[in-house]
Amino acid sequence: MRAQTSMLIRQPRETVFDCVTSKAFLQRWIAPFHTEEYVAMREGQDHAIRHESHRPEIRQVTEGALGVGTRFKQSNESWGHPLEATIEVIEYQRPTVFAVKLTAEIWTTEIKWIFQPVSEGTMVMFRFRSKARGWWIKLVMLAASLATKNTRAGSPQYMQELKTYIEDQCES
Repeated sequence: MRAQTSMLIRQPRETVFDCVTSKAFLQRWIAPFHTEEYVAMREGQDHAIRHESHRPEIRQVTEGALGVGTRFKQSNESWGHPLEATIEVIEYQRPTVFAVKLTAEIWTTEIKWIFQPVSEGTMVMFRFRSKARGWWIKLVMLAASLATKNTRAGSPQYMQELKTYIEDQCES
């Protein structure tokens, strides 16, 4: 799966770059493992549904400041099976380019941002490329992408949420 799009962020380029390269941003927008749980209350109790969201913490496994070669790990479990993903910085040219490669058991994803100053703020070009490993995984991912076409990376809904996050959380 590939996606490419751009968006205008009404913040200076350095501010946007620093936001996208922060650990908080990587945890919220890049780290792949995220679980949602919905629990309905039992009969006789309030009829509310409780929603819990869990994002396992990413941890830096290389020393030093963020740059090319910096790696993070994220661990999770699904149906009793341990999962681990690696996030590696593959390009880092402040304040113009940032790219990461995510590797997990069944897929690899590369995400790249290019930051260009414009009179209104920063034009951010976003490129996303994901590859599944194995034919049956590719089939499952195709079905999942069709079922979730409005929530995957690069979709208008995803990009609007990303834009709102950057403009609200990453102020100069």
